[in-house]
Amino acid sequence: MSWLDRATQGGDAEGALALADMMLTGEGGAQPNPQGAKNILMQASQAGIAEAQFKLAEMYEKGLDGRPDLIRAYALLLAPGDKFEPAT
Repeated sequence: MSWLDRATQGGDAEGALALADMMLTGEGGAQPNPQGAKNILMQASQAGIAEAQFKLAEMYEKGLDGRPDLIRAYALLLAPGDKFEPAT
């Protein structure tokens, strides 16, 4: 996980997505951390990575960090990668 974290900090999109997946599932011996995964996906989405936007929309749809928010999930799926604006 530390290598993926370093890659994410360096701007590597694939590393960010892999790290977010590990944080969601608890893979690699770490405790699941949905909020950490959400933060990583939010940063990757702001960088225009469409797959991160899709995974973030899935998080909102399933309510992995709280209760489901279908409106936010739908908005993320409709926004093109370069027009992403984070919700507050």
